[in-house]
Amino acid sequence: MASMSGSRLTQVLALLACLARQRLVQFAVIAGALFAIAPPRDAPEVIHVTRERLAELRRAELARPKANVPLAEQAAAVDRRQIEDEILYREGLRLGLDKNDGIVRQRVVQKVLFLAEEMGGASRPVDEAALQTFFEANKARWAIGGRTRFAQVYRHDRAALAAWIEAGGSGDPPRAEPGPVASEMDLDADALAHTLGTEFAESIGKLPAGAWSGPVKSAFGFHLVRVIERHAARPARLEEVRGAVVEAYSLHRRQEATAAFVEAALARYRITVDDAPLRDFTPSRRIAFRSVSSGED
Repeated sequence: MASMSGSRLTQVLALLACLARQRLVQFAVIAGALFAIAPPRDAPEVIHVTRERLAELRRAELARPKANVPLAEQAAAVDRRQIEDEILYREGLRLGLDKNDGIVRQRVVQKVLFLAEEMGGASRPVDEAALQTFFEANKARWAIGGRTRFAQVYRHDRAALAAWIEAGGSGDPPRAEPGPVASEMDLDADALAHTLGTEFAESIGKLPAGAWSGPVKSAFGFHLVRVIERHAARPARLEEVRGAVVEAYSLHRRQEATAAFVEAALARYRITVDDAPLRDFTPSRRIAFRSVSSGED
């Protein structure tokens, strides 16, 4: 009898040890402990949900209808989801699940950055005078590089091109082979280097205009080149680069807004590093990350 009782005890202990190794059981035990130690509430917390918010979420959901699901059923599911989210969110706060969570922390940081940008006026329409001032202060960023318009004859083999040049280059140049680039191009130095290689870009800058020269080596083979015209580098006019300037100015305004917010907030804190006061702190000028938002954001 005692032997049977000991055998059962051994089986029970083995079963408990097996269960203890299961992640689901571990999670259940941890969750139970959290609920047990969470501070109780003296009275139910009020969860206030507005019909306006529910309607907004319904519109977002119904904008992407699901096949074979009635619209009324989809709308009801949105309502349930929103109320359930409110309950789960408050339970998470009550249990302290927002503490020491990197994802929650970054989400809050992003929301504060959005707030800082809005408070700083970064979303207001662009003022033309301010845009012009920004452009003039940063004009070098949008300088238009020098361009070269030229004709070219491409051959994989250098010999025929070199023979024609050595013979005086009279008459029509040798027939071009089918090549990777057009017979006439108009490119700046960067585009030339990207398209035909650095060696070609450097060589073409030294060629005389109007006459056939070469052979000039490229990333693909060899070319006879006739420079048609050159345009020197020059400052851009705002109307030529307006899109890029507006984009850069919008980014600048967002960075200025978040930096000013951090500077003002810094006065409310005393920061130490290994108990030593932090000095000479400079805001990073980071901005809020923007992506396509869901209907529940």
